[in-house]
Amino acid sequence: RSAGVPFMVQALITAELRVGSTKSLYYAMSHLLQLCATRERSAESRTHALNILRALFRCTDLNEAVVEYVCDGVMCAIRGYNAETWSEKNSATLLFAALMTRIFGVQRTRDSDNLNVRNKMTGRVFFLCYPKLYDFFLAQLQEASALVQQQQKAHNLHPLLLLLSRLYPSALEGSESNLKVCLSLLSSRKHFYNFLMLGLLAVNRVYTVHSKLCELSRNADALSSGKSCCGARLQGCHTGHCAANMC
Repeated sequence: RSAGVPFMVQALITAELRVGSTKSLYYAMSHLLQLCATRERSAESRTHALNILRALFRCTDLNEAVVEYVCDGVMCAIRGYNAETWSEKNSATLLFAALMTRIFGVQRTRDSDNLNVRNKMTGRVFFLCYPKLYDFFLAQLQEASALVQQQQKAHNLHPLLLLLSRLYPSALEGSESNLKVCLSLLSSRKHFYNFLMLGLLAVNRVYTVHSKLCELSRNADALSSGKSCCGARLQGCHTGHCAANMC
């Protein structure tokens, strides 16, 4: 977490902000974002820059002052998912989480699949607020799609889909809008994959029950007077009850 360096930078910037000046904020944000975007610097330098950016985006005293840097911050965070070192990837995920809270607000429900409408935004409003992200998302999705077709891992696909899942089509858009079709498709596929995962979990539990029953029938004599028989029966009953509830 870069120890206390992010909080030192935050304290200096907020102190100057109280007297009506934003020169330090502009200087710090421009240099930090430039440092995160370049590959010539070391991974350690980019890690510290990501940690400082996270502290600045989370600071409540800089609410409106950092809004203009959200686009560049999201770009740096998503690019950080493709980093070679674990420390840089970890800092990028933390920065992305801070930016999600900055954009959509604090999550009001515990269930991440059924978010409150206040934690969402229409695609039209989102891309009007952050216009640079439209072309960036399109380029990143094309790059990730090419990697998936080559059966390679696309690390930046997770944050992209996570952010796009918070968007929904606007009633002001036409029925032929590319953005509306894209968001509707993402929403339908999300529900399909959730249903598919529930089905796979239920099938897996049924298979577990079947394997435990076969084990009991094969080793009836050996398990008749031991704790293994009791444990296998309890596990089979519990798994079968969970599978029945899921179905």
